[in-house]
Amino acid sequence: MDRKPGTYERALALHVAARELASSGTVFSVPSEGPDALGELVHVQERIAHVLDQLGRWHQQLQAGTHHVEDKQSVEGVLEAAFELQTAARQAAELHQTLVRAHHATSQIRWYDTGTSRQ
Repeated sequence: MDRKPGTYERALALHVAARELASSGTVFSVPSEGPDALGELVHVQERIAHVLDQLGRWHQQLQAGTHHVEDKQSVEGVLEAAFELQTAARQAAELHQTLVRAHHATSQIRWYDTGTSRQ
């Protein structure tokens, strides 16, 4: 029986894919692919913002003695993590909106795919 990947495995797969994309040099041999690639990144960023929000909300629901040790360090860690994750979620949502605007701008460009300008 196959086990579905958990949250960690999914996050790890996203990390590996992002690392591969970053190490590819992101050279666009076909310039018109730029807006499509950026569009995909817009969707990824939207989902990252959503996951950060979910993680922050999850931390807000944790209960001392049930989900973690009932000591000062753990309680403070949960509170700080919840606050920081909600901050990260807001910032990620703002980044998503910035990427949407960039995508819109690149979608308006009339690209040459041959690598040479035409006059």
